[in-house]
Amino acid sequence: MKLFSNLTNYNDKNLSVVKVEGTEYKTIDDAIGSCIVAYAFGTRSCNHRLAKAVRDAKIKFGDIPIMLQREVYENYLRYQYFKGFSTDCYFLGKGHTDHSLLFSASDTIAITKEAKEFISSLNYNTNKIVVVGHPAHMYRIIETIQSYGLNPVPFIEKNVKWSDKNDKQPWTTSASKWIAREVLVRFYMNRTEIKDSYKA
Repeated sequence: MKLFSNLTNYNDKNLSVVKVEGTEYKTIDDAIGSCIVAYAFGTRSCNHRLAKAVRDAKIKFGDIPIMLQREVYENYLRYQYFKGFSTDCYFLGKGHTDHSLLFSASDTIAITKEAKEFISSLNYNTNKIVVVGHPAHMYRIIETIQSYGLNPVPFIEKNVKWSDKNDKQPWTTSASKWIAREVLVRFYMNRTEIKDSYKA
């Protein structure tokens, strides 16, 4: 994993800009998705935006099953973004209160592992996984999910929005705070046993 690549946004020449329900996203426009996996970002406002992005991804890619990390799942239900859709929604993770560097690295891995188990048990196409996440988090998500043999289709907001100042994870509130921590997390993943744990 490169330490300094795509630190505050995710850029890929294969992505194009699409507009769904008034919001611009970057994704692979002609991709076909088998399911959607969504990763949380912080504990507050960004997860509302990610829940909306899940709804918009379902509009874009069709009414396909979704797998949501706890904070996104809660917002998806709270704002009733499920209305008008009929497919299954799976809950990923039981939540956490540990905000250490170790957990920052392992949380993305744990959610990916759990999603892979769902995907395998339900026989979804592993080459068509639509991934919803914050633009600054997406590079690490993509690296991790590919290590599990899944082929992701990113679906991220074009404009980067950071969490509000009261977030319990302060590194999600600005680019400068995020960069310092993200580099450490990537370094940790590259240098410790976690590097081997996500290569399934």
